[in-house]
Amino acid sequence: MVTNPIEIQDFVPSDEGQVLEVVACVLREHGFEYDPQMDSDLKDIPKEYIRFLVVKDQRRVVGCSGVKRVSGDVAELKRMYLLMDYRSKGLGVKLLESSIKFCSANQFKTILLDTTLRNKQAMGLFVKHGFREIRRNGEKVFFEKHLE
Repeated sequence: MVTNPIEIQDFVPSDEGQVLEVVACVLREHGFEYDPQMDSDLKDIPKEYIRFLVVKDQRRVVGCSGVKRVSGDVAELKRMYLLMDYRSKGLGVKLLESSIKFCSANQFKTILLDTTLRNKQAMGLFVKHGFREIRRNGEKVFFEKHLE
């Protein structure tokens, strides 16, 4: 029996519905709700993001991560989510490293991101990969990484 490995792929429009499901599921897990206004960037991913990756187990989207351009040489990492059963398997590391490499290859000098205090696992991952906390606003924690 041959099983297909879990793969990280570029987003295609047919992934949109499953991406919304992953985002809503992870938000609920952390005590938040999907909000069509706040989360409107997910309604037109190709327009909103310069790169958006999905993690697929067979044909099922189980995670995602996006990169937005903030300004000329500043990018923002957004929407880095993995369903619970797919965490602690190195997939978050692969998503993060792929995004960092993409930003570096595209001459970005700084990567910004944010998460919540509720997401300790993600905070640890970001710090381990050279991001430093720059400020807090309520439950939100903001990080940055300067690229060489």
